[in-house]
Amino acid sequence: MPDQKDIKQIAIEKKNKASTLSIGVAGAAVLFLLLRIMAVADWDWYVAGMIVDSINFNDAIGVMLGTLFSRPTLMSIGVLVLAPLSVINLIWKIKDGQIPSFGLILLILFLCTAIVSITATLHNWWLPVGIVVISFVLLILRIYWHEGIGQRVFLGMFRATKALAVAWLFLFAVLIETPWMEQEHIETDNGSVKGYVLQITPGFLKVLSDKPC
Repeated sequence: MPDQKDIKQIAIEKKNKASTLSIGVAGAAVLFLLLRIMAVADWDWYVAGMIVDSINFNDAIGVMLGTLFSRPTLMSIGVLVLAPLSVINLIWKIKDGQIPSFGLILLILFLCTAIVSITATLHNWWLPVGIVVISFVLLILRIYWHEGIGQRVFLGMFRATKALAVAWLFLFAVLIETPWMEQEHIETDNGSVKGYVLQITPGFLKVLSDKPC
């Protein structure tokens, strides 16, 4: 039975892990926002500065989801790669008597939601079919390669699933140059303007446009 000192040490280690995770998540969110701002500004320092002045950094989740929803084809490719790895990883953890991490469960729930939505909206039936086929192939290979180099490759691949998801998210941030909100058609005294509304204040709009007014 663990003594009081061991219990205190375990509590400290759990607290340190939670703090490290919180710092990592916050750092990843800031990096994602920075990459999105630079991509939208076409890597122009001054334009990026104006966007930063208008953005609400508390809306990081909205920016992330707006980015993902803006490119369903890229989203489908990412889901096609990540879903089989995540599902096989979950199955093997349960088979080995391990408790799946909360992050892995959240990732799978997000991927399942994306699969249903993309398939129902765009009728991309190749997506669920491809996921089933790839998952089946990975499962067969995982059973066959239960030792040696094959096992090490699969274990490394499964351990890197969450890292791949983060890298995929950052790739979205860099590749997508359009903002995370809808383009608006705005009538002004000098004519109409098409652009993205960054900030609304009484009597004033800050709009990001491809063409100057």
